[in-house]
Amino acid sequence: MNRYLIIIVTVLVSSFVNVLNAQGFTKHVITEDAEVARMIGVIDFNSDGFADVLSAEFDRTVFFENLQNGTFAPPQTINMGFGQCFYAAAADLDGDGDDDLISTSFDDGLVYWQRNEDGLGAFSAPIIIDTAQERPDDVSVADIDGDGDLDILVSVDFIADVVWYRNLDGLGTFSGPNVVTTNNTNGRSSRAADFDGDGDLDVATANIFDTPLNWFSNDGDGNFSPNPTIGETQFNIQQILVTDLDLDGDSDILTATNGENRVSWHRNDGLGNFTNALDITVEADGALFMAVGDLDLDGFVDVVSASNHDNKFAWYRHLDGQGTFGPQQILEQGVDHARSVAVADIDNDGDLDVIASSQNDSTIVWFENDTILNVAELDASLVTIYPNPVEDVLHIVANGALIERVHILDMKGAIIVSHKKSLSIDVSNLKAGIYFVEIIAKEGSLLRKVIKE
Repeated sequence: MNRYLIIIVTVLVSSFVNVLNAQGFTKHVITEDAEVARMIGVIDFNSDGFADVLSAEFDRTVFFENLQNGTFAPPQTINMGFGQCFYAAAADLDGDGDDDLISTSFDDGLVYWQRNEDGLGAFSAPIIIDTAQERPDDVSVADIDGDGDLDILVSVDFIADVVWYRNLDGLGTFSGPNVVTTNNTNGRSSRAADFDGDGDLDVATANIFDTPLNWFSNDGDGNFSPNPTIGETQFNIQQILVTDLDLDGDSDILTATNGENRVSWHRNDGLGNFTNALDITVEADGALFMAVGDLDLDGFVDVVSASNHDNKFAWYRHLDGQGTFGPQQILEQGVDHARSVAVADIDNDGDLDVIASSQNDSTIVWFENDTILNVAELDASLVTIYPNPVEDVLHIVANGALIERVHILDMKGAIIVSHKKSLSIDVSNLKAGIYFVEIIAKEGSLLRKVIKE
């Protein structure tokens, strides 16, 4: 089966364009029968080039197929019968080019995965990785041992462990748990990134007590050692995210601090030295979940939040690329227990939309990004992008445009490749799916679609 990587290239070139005239969001309902949705995610499960929606619910995990017209099919059950899946992740564990599903069961103590059998969303029965964890919660994937395949990272709530499972063969055969730390009581979130710039993936952790963030250095083979804590104490951190928020080439950390109504970030100097929490907002009462992405197409990473005390979904415009944010902009308020948010280009129109779930009213919605762009037609001779289709390297010829920065973002809006003044982008290692390429220069704006074979 042929799979294609559709890359939407945004060339920001100011003399030809007034980039942003207006922005708003229009709400669309995906379902009102989500059976206590805990977490939502976005992934193209059926390889059709459109973002589907994953929902981890009370005793089942389902996905909603994107019908390519702004509507979604009824839920397709991936698994059911396990107690309370608070988190799930999608990634290619077996190296066959499509995204599999990794889940935890809080009640049953399970960590397991399911193979995407055909690349079209037909999943195998659960393949059990671990049955002995006491209340496993958050799960994510990363190449922790640097061997080229994806391992699994899990925060375990009651026994204070953060553990990882080594992918032994690149085909989804996993080791038993390897300990990152045993001192993260009631841990809610952990993420892997290269915090100290040594080329391997370290791990940051957070829990719900009145403690600072912690991070642990990786020796390159998945053996971890503690470092000084990050910033001041924070009460009840529910989630951490990792992204290069200030565009300086290293991984910063964002936190949703439920007990302090804060969404904040910690600036990294590239060596693993972090600032205290820098507030994005203190108006997210019961901050619970975050997502990041460039919602306004200005080249900077914006932030979206779900907060469950004021029952609000909101977003925050990143004003300068240095961590200065505008006031809270409410997407919706008055839902019953705002739980989770994600970002993706649901309608394939070149901008990022917001997906959100509210737990107690069993509702999942998406907010269509109504960004209005006044884009002048740009002579094709001013910017040339080739080859199209592309296999390995995408070349950009700027005939008179002064390119300053190039980003490739994944479907969730996270920057996965960043270059300064690059006119050639290696896409050979990118898997099939939808990405955004953002090229920032000094002169106008132009959108281009490129197919990767």
